[in-house]
Amino acid sequence: MKFSTFPPEPVIPCKKPFKVDVVGGKRYSWCTCGYSKKQPFCDGSHKLKAQTFKPIRFLPDKDATMYLCGCKFTNNPPYCDGTHKQDFIISAPLYEENDS
Repeated sequence: MKFSTFPPEPVIPCKKPFKVDVVGGKRYSWCTCGYSKKQPFCDGSHKLKAQTFKPIRFLPDKDATMYLCGCKFTNNPPYCDGTHKQDFIISAPLYEENDS
């Protein structure tokens, strides 16, 4: 018998960074689990699918274009640090929502 467990690692929704325009002074919540349908931002999916994960909140000090991590394995969250170019991400399956 296999027991359902929450993943110890995030799923990978995208293997490249998300280019986003942010507004200075506005709070954002970056998805850490990978399940959000509003990538790269949190939509609360972790509450059902990955309860050990919490979003990372950040407040840009000025309007800017940022590259936010899409693979969820960055060492500098929420920003892309190039981790998606490593073999373990390149060879990993992408997470796709299953509507069943």
